[in-house]
Amino acid sequence: MSFVTQSINDTEVVDIELGSNRLRWTIINDDCEEEDEVVITNNKVVPNAGRDKVVCSTDISLAAVNPKPGIGYWSSLSDVATIADPTKFNSAVSDLGPSDNTFKWVVTQNGCSGEDYVLFTNNSVNAEAGDVQNVCEDWTIMSANEPNTSDGETGYWKAVVGSLNIEDPLLYDTKVTDIGLGANRLRWTITSTNGCVDSSDVIINNNAVIAAAGLTQDLCKNSTILAAVDPYPATGKWNYESGQATFVDEKKYNTVVDNLNQGTNVLSWTVTAGICVSKSDVIINNLSINADAGDAQQICDNDATLAGNIPYE
Repeated sequence: MSFVTQSINDTEVVDIELGSNRLRWTIINDDCEEEDEVVITNNKVVPNAGRDKVVCSTDISLAAVNPKPGIGYWSSLSDVATIADPTKFNSAVSDLGPSDNTFKWVVTQNGCSGEDYVLFTNNSVNAEAGDVQNVCEDWTIMSANEPNTSDGETGYWKAVVGSLNIEDPLLYDTKVTDIGLGANRLRWTITSTNGCVDSSDVIINNNAVIAAAGLTQDLCKNSTILAAVDPYPATGKWNYESGQATFVDEKKYNTVVDNLNQGTNVLSWTVTAGICVSKSDVIINNLSINADAGDAQQICDNDATLAGNIPYE
């Protein structure tokens, strides 16, 4: 410390060190001398809110110096962030706003208080790959969020699980083709010019079903066993489009069918899996014939005219 004018009784003292400082005041009159001491306790508080940082997330942890035995309190000057515990020197913070976020750290001790500020620059990006899609075909249009190209952001699609073809991996709403059956996972990644990256995954469920009713059958009777492809785990159902048929079990892929009309019978096999439906037809030709020799005859001569039914071609 130093005195502005050491010989003046009410001089100003500057640069007083923190803590206890003992000063002595001495009066001299001829050969007489008297002195007294006074203690100046400097309780000045010098908070340290930590270093400014550039981050890629909306969630951070503050990093002030522990103020013990003083008491500290955080506040956000941006009014957007949420401080989990304002009294904790290393409190977590969520919902950080974009760009600059300033926090004030005030420490109080022995009736004195001091403040310091720290700046967090949030350069985070947000990738949203879109909602789960359930499709019945092998293609779809993606619905990710569009990167902010004016700020230099870029996006990129990547197949993580499954098989498919991405027509333009750099386009947020690109078309995807040749999607394999079942679950397919795609990842949409957005990168900013300052190095911040965020990714989001989306599932494309290809629930497409293919109904196969079997091959055409030519019969000499009015019943047969159908031969569709087993649709498991999907479900199937038989119906007739033309002609006539009675199904023993209309939901069984290889059911017995009776009462077929003579001639052509068109039967349909419809397979359903969720919202996906597929239909296939099969032709059953009933070529059976009916021979009828006519009624019994009582004659009185050696000649008779037969009355059989006329065969059809």
